[in-house]
Order: sequence, then C-alpha cells, then structure tokens
Amino acid sequence: EKLMRKRDKIASEDTDADRTVLSLNEEMESLTANIDYINDSIADCQANIMQMEEAK
Repeated sequence: EKLMRKRDKIASEDTDADRTVLSLNEEMESLTANIDYINDSIADCQANIMQMEEAK
C-alpha cells in the first residue's frame, strides 16, 4: 500500500514519472510474488505439521 501511494504521488507530479512509476510497478510485482511464495511456504508447513500430528 505504501508503494502504491508513492507511485500515485509520483505519477501526479509528472517529473520522469513514466520511468519511476514503471520501476515502482516492477517493485510491487516482485514484492507480491515474494508474498505469494511465502504464503505457499506457510501453507506447506502447516500441511506438514497437520500430517505429523495425525501420525502420532
């Protein structure tokens, strides 16, 4: 959300906005991909924990 606000502010100022907004969009995509990866890893860990608990 912080990056989105920063992107919107820079876009409205219109000083090298295209390049800066593109850079911020790329950073947001990267962060979103990292968050998705972490969420998948957490889900895998939770599934493994459940399997270990059921095996007891």
